[in-house]
Amino acid sequence: PSSISRRTLHLAMRSGEGGEEDHGFKGRRMRSRMLRIMMRALLTAGMLLRTQLAAASDLYLYDGGYREGASTGPLFGRDIYSPLLGGTWAGGEDGVVLRDPGGGFEVFTEGWGGEDRSVADNALYAPLLGGRYAVGEGGTIWRDVGGGWEAFLDNEIPKQPTGPSDPLLLYSAGAPLRGGSFAVGRTCSFRKSGLKWIEVEQKGLNVTAVVRTGGEYFASALDGKLARWNRSSLSWNVMLALEDGVDLLCIDADDVTRKLYVGGERGRVFEISLASLAVKNLSLDGSLTVRGISALNGQSVWAVGSEGLVGKWNGSWYTHRLPSSIGLNGITTSFLDVAVVAGDLGSLFQCTSYDGCVSYNVASNSNFTSVSSDGSRVFVVGTNATVFSMSKDNLQAGFRRVSVNANTNFTSVYVGSNNNQGILIGDETGQIFSSTDGLTFVKESLPRSCGKISSLFTVERCLFYGDEIMEDGAPLLRLQPDFWHSPSLNLYCDGGVRTDFRMGFQTLEFLVRAGAGTDVWPTFKLSTWDRSSEQVSIALFVEGGKVDSSWRKVVIPLTDLSNGWDLGNVERLIWGNMTSGNLYVKSCLLPGTQQVVTSTAFGFTGINETFNDVIVFDTTVISCGQLGTIFKVDLLDNSWSSSRIPSSPRLNKISASSSLKSLHVVGHGTTLLRGDKDSWNWTPVPLPAEGDLYSVSFADDMHGWVVGQQKSSSGG
Repeated sequence: PSSISRRTLHLAMRSGEGGEEDHGFKGRRMRSRMLRIMMRALLTAGMLLRTQLAAASDLYLYDGGYREGASTGPLFGRDIYSPLLGGTWAGGEDGVVLRDPGGGFEVFTEGWGGEDRSVADNALYAPLLGGRYAVGEGGTIWRDVGGGWEAFLDNEIPKQPTGPSDPLLLYSAGAPLRGGSFAVGRTCSFRKSGLKWIEVEQKGLNVTAVVRTGGEYFASALDGKLARWNRSSLSWNVMLALEDGVDLLCIDADDVTRKLYVGGERGRVFEISLASLAVKNLSLDGSLTVRGISALNGQSVWAVGSEGLVGKWNGSWYTHRLPSSIGLNGITTSFLDVAVVAGDLGSLFQCTSYDGCVSYNVASNSNFTSVSSDGSRVFVVGTNATVFSMSKDNLQAGFRRVSVNANTNFTSVYVGSNNNQGILIGDETGQIFSSTDGLTFVKESLPRSCGKISSLFTVERCLFYGDEIMEDGAPLLRLQPDFWHSPSLNLYCDGGVRTDFRMGFQTLEFLVRAGAGTDVWPTFKLSTWDRSSEQVSIALFVEGGKVDSSWRKVVIPLTDLSNGWDLGNVERLIWGNMTSGNLYVKSCLLPGTQQVVTSTAFGFTGINETFNDVIVFDTTVISCGQLGTIFKVDLLDNSWSSSRIPSSPRLNKISASSSLKSLHVVGHGTTLLRGDKDSWNWTPVPLPAEGDLYSVSFADDMHGWVVGQQKSSSGG
């Protein structure tokens, strides 16, 4: 609407994936960084000099890049951050969007730079609420779900329902399968999404090690390549070419700083920012080979390698050579507050600093090749089928030998973050052994040998009795029941949540087919931890009344599944009544209804307030304003409420914790307020200074940052 250009807008967006995929509602970059970005943008080309970039307003986020025509007004703000397209982003007047992929800022439009991914086809998806929200004068909240800005809540503009609300994607291109395991071999690699290990395409890469951060998977590779796992093609794709002719052998991620660290031949160590794809060379002595690397919670990076190398980076390298110059092959910083280092000839060290390594007492002369920890247990493996483990609950016992019935040399190990996720061990011939208790290991079945297994990764699986496979260029679920088990898709796993099906949805849909030449009569139901829905025959709700080898659409009314349970906390989708054969499923979702939330639907009577900020918090939209008002719209029960802070300070910014349990609001007069999800009470948080606060960001429920302007006697 044309009136949007007359309002001061403050924008926020919820990212597309919940839990680890939420990268936060707010930018976390300081004003000084914005000033540098502005200067760089203005100096890049003369044609950009007429574009003004403002430092004093707020965030514009779009998780799929810029879509031409999405906005015609000013896009003032900090970086526009797009993890899907990469680079550093900034906005200017007249809807101008700039992107710096690493070589300077350029004007960005859809399809710019030969992007291999269409943004417009996947515009503005977010679970539950979706889209972007903007606030301004007159108690106004705007919303854009992909078709442009419309009044979501407004004192002045009457609004009628105009189209469908957002779907809730359960498994589709916009909601990929969570969980599973990866194994990297010398000549190929595997993924276990549910039931079986399946070979995956590497697009010409020779992957050497794999790591996960923020819900995405990355891998180091030979010939200086860095790879990213593509959930749409189920393949490893080249992300960056760091240095030709240099093999990269190890990788780790810092979840705090969102950076990758890779190491390899010629002492190479690279730091890669996932926010901007900027690469920093941190390389060591070129005569060394870096074989293990471990990042420590935004504090430091450790590296180990040939000739007894132990190095620690915290702005610069501090290195040490162990006296024996023994080859060191692996390191983990996840166990207690130490670095555990594994090397040749039974070498196993506990390092508290780069030059403070003490040898563990381990009775073995095997070459230790890999070490891994989940924080409570640490496992080390090596030649001659050697396995040792230690628990933080029994440190006095030290490392104990674990017996594995195999005659081989182990080359890699990965310890899942709890017992349910298990432990994987790989060997030099391409075999994989697994354990759920850390005591008994069994050999896994693989489609073929990829040679030496150099790296493994596992998290809890979310698909049971089935696998995710590719068909006609798109992923789908191949469900494989037996006489005793029904396939299921778990929503509440690997960072997923119990899902509320009550959010105005009326039906559940998916596409289904059977194997070639067969007709089947499967059933379907939902379940949670203590109850199940009605079980229905899919034949009653599928096109044509049967499930055969053709793709057919299934539409099940939620009222047919409800049996006293309101479907407010669904954990699992279950397909039953099959004892053999395969059932194929894709495009599983709750379609949006034809009713859009309006001011009238909320009984909104108007509010005299100019809002300064807005966030999406769980199932609510919350804004704060000039007159000290905190305003909440709850989409679960179509209600709204407001709270006026007694001292009526100007409120400038809201932050939600990553756990979605607490809120913090800052404003003038050193106002810092804390609220929680379950109540509408706001508690002042004292600060050791006086002034006006302009921004707040909380990483979790108790740790955060506020910035502002401090008052002083000199008036500065």
